[in-house]
Amino acid sequence: MATLWLAGAWGSFAADAAVAPPAKPPETTTAAADEIVVLDGTNLWRYFPVADATHMRQADGSIIRTEVDWEGNPLKTGWNPANSSPLPPAGWAGLEFDDSAWPRVRLPQPAVPSVAVLGISRGGFHEGWRHFDTVLACLRGKFEVKGSSKVKSLRLSLDYWGGVVVYVNGKEAARGNVRPGQTNLAATVADEYPEEAWTKPDGKPLEMWMGDDKYKDRFALRNRRLNEVEIPSALLKPGSNVLAIEVHAAPFHYKAVWGGEAPQWRPAWPPIGLSSVRL
Repeated sequence: MATLWLAGAWGSFAADAAVAPPAKPPETTTAAADEIVVLDGTNLWRYFPVADATHMRQADGSIIRTEVDWEGNPLKTGWNPANSSPLPPAGWAGLEFDDSAWPRVRLPQPAVPSVAVLGISRGGFHEGWRHFDTVLACLRGKFEVKGSSKVKSLRLSLDYWGGVVVYVNGKEAARGNVRPGQTNLAATVADEYPEEAWTKPDGKPLEMWMGDDKYKDRFALRNRRLNEVEIPSALLKPGSNVLAIEVHAAPFHYKAVWGGEAPQWRPAWPPIGLSSVRL
């Protein structure tokens, strides 16, 4: 049985364990003698992030699109289109797409900087917080198949924040926490998180680096997973194949801010990320 298992999500922030609280490790599966892991977090992935307006759930229940100002000025409604980055080209998830111009990265992505990189000082936080502008991350990984008829089954597991849509050779194969029918890359938003994932019991923001065990149940609410999802082997082709993953941001909760009242509002953690993949 050939197994395609993608594992590497943000629950544990394996690449930067000092930033986030420890999370329960992903479940491990003992591979059978004829199983082959063809892609995982140790592989290099082609990566294309997209910056755009952030969605935020307000106290009245409505969702607005906001511009987070990183210099401590007021949180702005609306978005300056000049600050948006382009979407990936049409057909980006397909086998024939040329991704050679995309940088190669390792998981997790988008990468969350360490506390040292964030630059905690009397001057406040610096450029490390720019990843909160990322509302979409597209990743491509390639693997070889020597005769697709020999593949009895293909299984995918991945850990993430936000929501994901998975493609094999350009065909949708799975999705998690992204509602069916959402196909517009620019408009797709992942399922919301409960308020408890954003706040402490007193209603104050729960920052992403607060590792106190008394909040571990709330931190765990942030971690989402697709586990052992069966991928149709009919999607495979002899030779080179592409696993493409869209990662979409979930809306912020209006209580998910720290630093006092506006104009110091800043998000407590980024609701987007792919930390582990196993195919």
